[in-house]
Amino acid sequence: MPQETRVVLVEDDADLRESLRAYLQKVGLKTACVGSAHAYLEALGASRFDIAVLDIGLPDRSGLELARLTREKTCMGIVFLTGSTTDSDQIRGYEAGGDVYLMKPVDCRVLAASIQSLAARLCDQRQEKDDNAVWTLSSGRWLLTDPTGREIRLTAKELRLIEVLASSHGHAVSRHQIAESLYPRDDIYTSRALDALIRRLRVKIGQRESDAPLRTVHGIGYAFAAPLLMK
Repeated sequence: MPQETRVVLVEDDADLRESLRAYLQKVGLKTACVGSAHAYLEALGASRFDIAVLDIGLPDRSGLELARLTREKTCMGIVFLTGSTTDSDQIRGYEAGGDVYLMKPVDCRVLAASIQSLAARLCDQRQEKDDNAVWTLSSGRWLLTDPTGREIRLTAKELRLIEVLASSHGHAVSRHQIAESLYPRDDIYTSRALDALIRRLRVKIGQRESDAPLRTVHGIGYAFAAPLLMK
């Protein structure tokens, strides 16, 4: 299991939310809690998490919809909490991208064990993937090489963008910081230029958003989320 598993718990029942948070914190799981879908999406934009615990019956948006968005945009594990006991609802949960489906009232020990087991499994999968997914940036040749050996020729701006992101070692870099590094000023025109630059580079890389190393971190900016060897 990772040294510090980061959990975001989405539950609109304040008493249940607090009791689950207290137990998860007690067993060493760093847990942030929110009470709505809107707050969950804001939390994803501000912080990084390993596991999302989603109540399906949220007041402002379905937990199933949140799961689909989470699966599309992140590599997080997903645990569902729900009062529904029907097989069809469980199937919908797994089809939406859930890894674990737990019914309320949930035993805190079962929830914690499920999170820890899922986190350990995801960590092993990511490590295996990372071992075989090293990208190479050759600044002198203006080339980005993907894990299959395909060479992607870069423009000066594309090269500088990847260098800026690489300097953060996988963490997000704000749009403002990127703009300052690439353009003589930071205004609406450079913001549009940055959007166009990101789009062009993603087309060159030719991968889906869920797999591409150039990731959008909502509310912050961008990150190069893959091992990168600099030459």
